Amino acid sequence: MRAFSPILSLLLLLPAVVFAQPDTLWSCRIAYGTPGPKINGGAALAGDGFVVVGVNNPEAANQNMFIAHVSDSGQVLWTREFGQITWNEQANAVIELPSSDLVLVGYGGIGTEINYIVLIGINANGDSLWYRSYFGYGLAKGNDAVVLDNGNFAVCGYRLGQGEPANSDAWLLLCEPDGDTLWTRTYVGAGTDIGGRILQGPGGTLVMGAYTTTWGAGDYDFCLLRTDSQGNQLSATTFGTAGQEICYGMALREDEICLGGRTGSAITNDGYLAKANGTGGSVWAYPYNFGQVEEQIRGIALRHDGSIACAGWSGSSPTSVAPWYMVVRPDGSVGDLYVYSSLRPGRFMGLVSVPAGGFLAYGYITAGSQQQGYLLRISPGYGVAGTVRNLDTEQPLAGIRVAAPASSRLTVTDGEGRFMLELQPGTYDLVASGRCVSTDTLRGVELLPDTTIEVEISLGIPRYQRHQTSLNFIVQNHVLTVKPFLIRNPGSGPLEFWAAPESLYPPTGWLTIEPTHGFVPAADSFEVNVMVLTDTTDDAVYDYFGYLELRLNACPDSLDCLPVLVTVLDVPATSESSARSFALHGAYPNPFNAMTTLSFSVGRTSPVRLTLYDLTGRLAGIILDEALPAGQHRATLDARALPSGLYFVRMEAGDFAASQKVLLVK
Repeated sequence: MRAFSPILSLLLLLPAVVFAQPDTLWSCRIAYGTPGPKINGGAALAGDGFVVVGVNNPEAANQNMFIAHVSDSGQVLWTREFGQITWNEQANAVIELPSSDLVLVGYGGIGTEINYIVLIGINANGDSLWYRSYFGYGLAKGNDAVVLDNGNFAVCGYRLGQGEPANSDAWLLLCEPDGDTLWTRTYVGAGTDIGGRILQGPGGTLVMGAYTTTWGAGDYDFCLLRTDSQGNQLSATTFGTAGQEICYGMALREDEICLGGRTGSAITNDGYLAKANGTGGSVWAYPYNFGQVEEQIRGIALRHDGSIACAGWSGSSPTSVAPWYMVVRPDGSVGDLYVYSSLRPGRFMGLVSVPAGGFLAYGYITAGSQQQGYLLRISPGYGVAGTVRNLDTEQPLAGIRVAAPASSRLTVTDGEGRFMLELQPGTYDLVASGRCVSTDTLRGVELLPDTTIEVEISLGIPRYQRHQTSLNFIVQNHVLTVKPFLIRNPGSGPLEFWAAPESLYPPTGWLTIEPTHGFVPAADSFEVNVMVLTDTTDDAVYDYFGYLELRLNACPDSLDCLPVLVTVLDVPATSESSARSFALHGAYPNPFNAMTTLSFSVGRTSPVRLTLYDLTGRLAGIILDEALPAGQHRATLDARALPSGLYFVRMEAGDFAASQKVLLVK
């Protein structure tokens, strides 16, 4: 389907243009070899910072893929290069998998025979994990990739077809996280078709930004190609003029898809944008020229207000260009434009949308005679900025997550506790949270259109304290025993805890805790109930052992394991069979005050000795020492002269010996 592409005149565009430099947070130059790297692709990481990729030495006979990890504040953390010894390889894109591993996407081959799509998997530290290459029957390149909702990833590019005459076909691959291929698809037409960008659309669809001579009426035209999750084509929409339209950038949000690139010829170029609805239907398509011979859009991203941020270059000739940044309103008119003349000669090769707001523009410049990779962190145009501090010391807190739950925006504070969060106008609750601090909410932050407001957030520091080294229980069998455990918080912020019981011996679930989650206010305490219910008749175990495990938002004690020790006083009830043998039965009452009755069985006439020992093993008294006939007997333990505590009663009769525990409580 051919979409109509009206030409928007220069006179219509110019009155709307505001030649103002956008606010920037930092810039970063990457010098790696001579000449330095060309940066072709980039991605914002789920954790710290960004990764950018390209080629390490674009003028050398043996080129390698290049990657750099850059922090949120613009510091280069590490650089790597990858490639086979005899090949030339270059990276065009990079993605981060859910595992935090990275995949570099590009192309390679021997000498000038660039006939393989190349994928390289590395871990978050830059160590190589795997290498994959896909033969293209001739010229072949990998241009972009996207991580899908199920953890797999899709790669787009092109390869030379096998027909006569041979033309390039758009190429789509679906891969597992380890690089193994699930399927490949090519989209073959009578002309040349090249896949440039790939994103996941609604319902698991795949959306490819391409350019084509198969469809359309002119030379190369933009092509928006939509497929289902298996790569089966759903629609193809073209946008273009009588000149060449080459697609370099794509962005989508819900029911709109935007493509960006250039239109023109080998002599002169204008920027070019096209907008479609969610099913690929054309909305508008416009060229953009501001009086220069060479103007191109290389990367685009959607802003919250529906406008389109564009990065590329502009200049009087292809060799004398400077990076430019442009904002286009939802109707296609220009809202802002700035050319970075001081960076001439230089080019922005792409634009990454940052979760905290704003963008990262990447490319390369020439400083003196030295080519360098170049990154520019462009600040959000509006939102909430501020600093997060320690409530106790007023020192800034780094690594704190600041989010607006009513939106999808979040950010992390830098080394000086600062943050910037891009938001649409409205009223928001800001939630600040992090390791070793309390979570706090700044409520009712009102943001007006085109404004940035400053806020200060102070977070308390929770602290955990306990005085007990263990919880000790002396219980009766089949009787629920409850003992409180006090969690103290002498800190300045609420202490959050998660409690879990662990019955180690026996592992039968005899230990429970209530509640299992809660908060302890600052400078306060909170009781949890630790409950023990034993059943010795199942296994004749009278000494139980377990743990109370506490996970807390305090540091350094974020995990605490408190031993729980249980002594069971009761023994199984007397039976007829035990009455005909030697046995020491349960004392009653137990625990006791001063006096208790001991029950025991004698299997045949024998001398019987009952003695009492304290916990140290010292003899505390002789209860009975005489010959008794067979049968059941009782003896009284008089402990009025003894101190409170745990004691052991021992029975000896011939070869028989047994003990039980009794607790004296005065």
